[in-house]
Amino acid sequence: MKYKIRVYTALLILAIPAILSVAFPMLSGDSEIELRKLQDSPNFPKTQDEFASWPRQFDQFASDRFPLRTDLIEISSNILCAFDTSISPEVFIGSEGWLYLNKDSNVLSESRGVAKLTPVEVAQWTEKYIQRKKELRERGVEMLLVIVPNKHTVYPQFMHEWNFAVRPTITDQIVSQLDEHQTTGIIDLRSSLREKAKTELIYGRYNTHWNDRGAYFGYREIIKNIPSAKKIPHEQLIFEKKQVTGDLSRLISQPEWTEESQVLNMEKSNLEFNTDGHIGGSYNKLTNGFVTETTTPDLPSALFLCDSFTGSYLYKYLAPSFHCALFIHHQSMGIDHQKLVDELQPNYVVYIIVERLIPYRLY
Repeated sequence: MKYKIRVYTALLILAIPAILSVAFPMLSGDSEIELRKLQDSPNFPKTQDEFASWPRQFDQFASDRFPLRTDLIEISSNILCAFDTSISPEVFIGSEGWLYLNKDSNVLSESRGVAKLTPVEVAQWTEKYIQRKKELRERGVEMLLVIVPNKHTVYPQFMHEWNFAVRPTITDQIVSQLDEHQTTGIIDLRSSLREKAKTELIYGRYNTHWNDRGAYFGYREIIKNIPSAKKIPHEQLIFEKKQVTGDLSRLISQPEWTEESQVLNMEKSNLEFNTDGHIGGSYNKLTNGFVTETTTPDLPSALFLCDSFTGSYLYKYLAPSFHCALFIHHQSMGIDHQKLVDELQPNYVVYIIVERLIPYRLY
């Protein structure tokens, strides 16, 4: 009898976190801090497949909604950060408090040139891009490839032992192969942004991305290759110093790690364009994105296949430079770009990709 009581007591103690998770969800994790949607309480299973997946879903729910989860993670992070150690495998802590992304792939090894593509993979990548470019050119559409550097490339000096470069990198491999094929329209932003980084901060210390000024310097290089587009002069832009929280500091549960950044004041800069937010109609069935439009019909139109470097920063300069622009996140490889080109009939298709995604994303 005493044995059963002890077993039941132990089971009850183990069940308390799950019970509290259901009863007091406000005490659990914070999706704003963890930068992801937390697992909701799974519905009671009704089918055999639902019964099979229910334990895993509930386990994730109990983990995400563990009482005081955010506070406990922050305490653990504070202890580890004191020893320059990250609580998240997705974040690398460099010198002088600099944070670097190590997500989705081995970005650190790729940035040094340790991890590379095989010659076959390089050939497949470039052949696919050249074929897409040829198909679009036959339809009167010019395609450009814009390579946005990782923060690791622009600010390698704060990466401790990872600062030792081996070369060539995956980006070097791709650019070299495209050069061998005399491919035009390749806009490699690495050298220009490295030069600009010598005099000012253009990527966030606690952020994966460039800031608004860094994005503008990238924009200037892109727009040189589109002579018919409207050029946004630097004198027109008003940047303000503001404290911002980086996505990397939030990933290691340090949202109080803020830094001063150059943020574009769009109203004072008088950047004129309209946007409908999330696009609707037939586009919505393909992927999420947004359309921008200006009142100048003589400007060209463009389809931008991009990621968060554009969707959060670069679009502010690109949108007023074109009559009509469609910004599509290229995370999904299944987007029907041919249909988009048929409907939008752009003058340009601009494929903007950050270095770390080059091995994995080519539409």
